[in-house]
Amino acid sequence: YAPVGAHSDLLAYLVRRLLENGANSSFVHQLTDEDVEPEDIARDPLETVESQGPAANPAIARPSQIFGAGRRNSKGFDITDTVTLAAIDKARAAFAGPDRWHAKPITRAAGYGKQRPIVNPAKPTEVVGTVSEAAAKQVATAVRFAVEAQPAWAKRPVSERAAILNRAADLYEANAVEFFALATREAGKSLADGVAEVREAVDFLRYYATEAANAEAGT
Repeated sequence: YAPVGAHSDLLAYLVRRLLENGANSSFVHQLTDEDVEPEDIARDPLETVESQGPAANPAIARPSQIFGAGRRNSKGFDITDTVTLAAIDKARAAFAGPDRWHAKPITRAAGYGKQRPIVNPAKPTEVVGTVSEAAAKQVATAVRFAVEAQPAWAKRPVSERAAILNRAADLYEANAVEFFALATREAGKSLADGVAEVREAVDFLRYYATEAANAEAGT
């Protein structure tokens, strides 16, 4: 075969091939080495790897542990992997129907403002869901409840508040695929954008939970 591409792309490929084929342990070199048995050359390399045991370097932290013991990293998705993409697409299919999501105020005040449809920016005729705007009375109630709740929240132990934040982060990850679908259908975001949105939210929640605990401990 003949590699095709620009010089800047092929040069790296050529150097890699020279290093691989020029090494004493390379397949090409072993073919001409009479001291190497044909069975050794044809041996399945996977069997060799499996017999060596775990290959992970204990000095290199796993992706979920790059922030140390205090905080778990957000879950990543390799969207260049066809298997991962297929799994995400299959899961997102459950959220492909019309009029899927409905947002509304959750205060105790009765009644809502005007309800309006939310459409897919890529398909303006496709209704993704609806949103009910908060009425003035509900806004006032929400502000009052927030002010009243603040002292009670501040009196809660830091460990309890941190646990709530971490629980919220876990729920984001547990429902990540639905957020991917919502980000695409409601805001026109790509899958990469959706993954970044969820991971950012999870990282912020876990970061502030950890920092609150560190502040209380004086570290």
